[in-house]
Amino acid sequence: MNNMKTVYIFFGEMGSGKSYCGERYAEKHDFKFFEGDSVVTPRMMERVKKFRSISEDILEEYMDVLADSIADQMADCDHLVVSQALYRNKDRESLKLFLECLGYQVRMWWVQTPWHRNLQGLLSRPNGWKWVLYWLINKPFFQKPTHDHQTFPNIYR
Repeated sequence: MNNMKTVYIFFGEMGSGKSYCGERYAEKHDFKFFEGDSVVTPRMMERVKKFRSISEDILEEYMDVLADSIADQMADCDHLVVSQALYRNKDRESLKLFLECLGYQVRMWWVQTPWHRNLQGLLSRPNGWKWVLYWLINKPFFQKPTHDHQTFPNIYR
């Protein structure tokens, strides 16, 4: 039996149901859940609130905060489910490498959703149409994973 501490990272596009699926997965297995958006940096939050693009330096700053926050969360649990968009392969890969260097096993789950489900999820948010436009602007930047991962069927939505 594997007794290694494990981080399960649920990633995917805005509105795909990452948080919903991650919370249900954590609940089902009695794992701790961590919402990556809960540690968004002030500079990144300012850009997102205005539905603006996020620069490389702002994204790198956030990735450092996210990695450290996940490591902090792992201090008091054996299994952590993390939800975060992580649009770029290099960000997913560097986060995985960082966590593995700390001795954690990392499992990557891509939450894929048909476009109409993304649309439905985004429209359910306050200012839903703005989120849909922001999703469409950012959609070309989402990189299909080239790293090891499993596809998480979004059966909960």
